[in-house]
Amino acid sequence: MKWNLWVRLATVTTLLILLSGCELISDPKGLMQLPQLPSDKQTLSSTIQAALPPGAKLANPKNGNANDWIQQADLDGDGKMEAIAFYTTSDARINGMIFEQSGSDWVKKRDIEGQGYVLESVEIKDITHDGHKDLIVGYSNAINTINSGVDSMQKNLVIYSYDKGELNIVDKKPYTYYEILDMNGDGIDDLTTMYMSRNSYLTITNFRYKDGFQEVDSIDLDSTITLGFYNVVSGKVSKDQNGIIMDQLLGISSGFTHLIIMENNKLRDVFPLGRAATFKDSLIYSDDVNGDGLLEIGMLQIPLGWENIEPSEIPYFTYYYQWDGDNGLKLVSQQYRDDSGRFVLKFAPEWNDKITLDTKSNKDQDLRFILKDTGEKVAEVRFFTSTQWANQASKDWELITNSNDQYIALWQNTKNNLILN
Repeated sequence: MKWNLWVRLATVTTLLILLSGCELISDPKGLMQLPQLPSDKQTLSSTIQAALPPGAKLANPKNGNANDWIQQADLDGDGKMEAIAFYTTSDARINGMIFEQSGSDWVKKRDIEGQGYVLESVEIKDITHDGHKDLIVGYSNAINTINSGVDSMQKNLVIYSYDKGELNIVDKKPYTYYEILDMNGDGIDDLTTMYMSRNSYLTITNFRYKDGFQEVDSIDLDSTITLGFYNVVSGKVSKDQNGIIMDQLLGISSGFTHLIIMENNKLRDVFPLGRAATFKDSLIYSDDVNGDGLLEIGMLQIPLGWENIEPSEIPYFTYYYQWDGDNGLKLVSQQYRDDSGRFVLKFAPEWNDKITLDTKSNKDQDLRFILKDTGEKVAEVRFFTSTQWANQASKDWELITNSNDQYIALWQNTKNNLILN
């Protein structure tokens, strides 16, 4: 292979000389330089590749980045780094290996016998609270192809401990989703699993580790979950409360959001489906959209004055809400999100719910944002052709985006300081 490469390079170089009269590069390595890993990582990568069984390929966890083939951590707290790598065997099973650093080399210490055919997730965290980091691995047996983008398959979560070269399974839990965070506010992370049974009911269970994972509380959602969930996130849902937000799929393009919290060691669904409090006609993902560290729930909002207009023609706002700490929601962000994903307008918080759209607006031509109380135009988004954009003389228009022959620009009344970005 190397001989063929140099023959090709020599041929290309000769042609360049004949065609352009340029001098031959004295150092042939300058013709082509391949990117290389740092020497320590290259040594580790080479060691792992050499240890792979015949026909095996390194496996990347589905929840990881494209380059998360190898995880590194000091699992047993002895001051030496361990490296963990999983791979797909020739018969499509998932197995793994643990290596330990020894000077500048890496030595294989243990094999990991996997529990499925798909590597769902890999986390390294002290969930048993013994001062040593645990290896938390999610496996499944098949790729879900029933509902694109929706995860409803059965999985197996395996928690491993590693100490003095010995690998042990601490526990196994069936799950569909799981989160590791402090749910009851005592400062200690615990495990919460969400398990969808074959009859499409979802059971949520919180576990605390004490000589094994002990169940603290468990609840069933009050409805069948036929289509699954399209988004599950966890984190702060109020200043002093962690929680899990689950965006449920109700139809092709409609959803509902559950908020799971824990009070006095009892799990609670703040927004059960029967309340219809968080229904949405679009698959809006819950997240921290305003960067304040708290999770928000998104819902569509019909602009004032558009209530009797054909739904397909309505330029909807997206309202994002935070939990109010009781049984309700409070508005924290109003946005206009283009249906085709071309742009997003985020309004300053002081203008939340004070803005609507002129009913003469067309969502693919001209959007005129006005104040609800006075009708004053405070911002406008206009769609220009390339010719129109080149000929328009006003400097008040700010280009948002352009593609092909279309230019989309924003005008806003500067005295209002309306649009954040």
